[in-house]
Amino acid sequence: MLRPLIIGALYAFFTPFLYSGEAALIPAGGYSAVAEREIEGARETVSLALYLFNVPPERASEPGRLLEALIRARRRGVGVEVLLDGGESPFDPLDRNRSAAERLAQGGVDAAYVDGKILHAKVLVVDRKTLLLGSSNWTTAAFRSNVEADVLIRSTTAARAFLDRLAALPRRVPPAVNAGKPLAVPAGFLFPPGKMGEMERRKDAGAFDLYLHFLKQGVSTSTFSPVDVPGAVAALGEKDEGPVANRRRLHRIFRRLNSFYGLAEFQEVYGKDPAVRLSPLSSSETVRLPLDYFAGGWDRRLSLPGKVFLLLNLYYADRSPAAPRWSLSRETLADRHGLTRWTVGLGSVDLRRHNLLEVDYDDQPTPDRPQRRPNAYRPAPFYDPAALEARLRALGEKHGPEALARARRRARFLYEDADARTVERLILLENRYGREVLERAAALLGRQQPDNPKRNVSYLAGVARGLAGRPASDDPAP
Repeated sequence: MLRPLIIGALYAFFTPFLYSGEAALIPAGGYSAVAEREIEGARETVSLALYLFNVPPERASEPGRLLEALIRARRRGVGVEVLLDGGESPFDPLDRNRSAAERLAQGGVDAAYVDGKILHAKVLVVDRKTLLLGSSNWTTAAFRSNVEADVLIRSTTAARAFLDRLAALPRRVPPAVNAGKPLAVPAGFLFPPGKMGEMERRKDAGAFDLYLHFLKQGVSTSTFSPVDVPGAVAALGEKDEGPVANRRRLHRIFRRLNSFYGLAEFQEVYGKDPAVRLSPLSSSETVRLPLDYFAGGWDRRLSLPGKVFLLLNLYYADRSPAAPRWSLSRETLADRHGLTRWTVGLGSVDLRRHNLLEVDYDDQPTPDRPQRRPNAYRPAPFYDPAALEARLRALGEKHGPEALARARRRARFLYEDADARTVERLILLENRYGREVLERAAALLGRQQPDNPKRNVSYLAGVARGLAGRPASDDPAP
């Protein structure tokens, strides 16, 4: 009981000195109280960079209270950025920050890990003008027993300089942060009179993304909820341009979600953040969308047809007698969901290119069997795009950037752009048979239709092997 009172008294005594100069030392035992007060007073942004953020199970702990303060700031519209060390130090390889990243994600705050470097900084930046930095990690030991040294600095110049340094750091999504309960997307959104098909016809990716964002935020169908304006702008992949510009930009999409699609109602008052209520849809069924869709940035990477087919893929994979394998013709999918065959084709190709969809094509028609069976599909799991790029970079360092570029071009021709094993196999094929032979093999394969089952790396390897006059056992594999 005495400890909170002592810390509170220290903070009350110390506050006048904090504001009287450019910088001031935080008293022993007072760090968490100062950090929480600064976060609670944030109006625009909070940026946090930490080597170690260790949150005990009990929420009454100091790290737990600070985590909850970050979540509250996010919910009241403050832009919150959390950057953590990835735990890849050769001295300590454990994923030490995973629990904090998971609990932040559950509260709507996405954390990222620094990629390829050790993040040893312990810095909190509030509203781009206040820094709290020093030796303290966000751990119970740092707050209660360690001897630490931390200062509070009020300097716009210093704050912006540090934020520029943070922005330049490469980052990746923490592994398994979003392995919990998936987002439940109403199945009625997929079927007419649901509006997914109409959004695609209008090329209205903004309305699509914002509707899924509101579902992710848990917006109710019965009561109005304040719109997290910076979060909504971020969900659209747009730059934060300040409250007025952000609200103006969102207003146009709000009108479409309300008037064109009937999916949401909004309360808008000039000069204030709006409120939103989602419209209930008739079907009680849902599509289970893994939260890694957001954490991995797939809401930004996929085209609108790709996002549309992703929801169809997840819906039918869950309900197929051969689950997760399912099969329907393009015509059937287009008719059921108010789409065009062109959209269905583009969406499936986009997912296949990103290695998020496995497709089995029936053989080409023959005079004896002129009708092909519909394609069979199977969802592939989300993955960390940064890890894929790191693996591809390693291939470039090993085999040379020109060889990597040629292999990636051929992989794209095979719709396997994001399959590092295919890219590596194509490099080895060129090393074995030569660039000219592989170009000739690709040209022959290019005569096949895009949905020909022979348009794959194994068939390409067989053609190259035949052109080179090599035995079947000669085919290299990674």
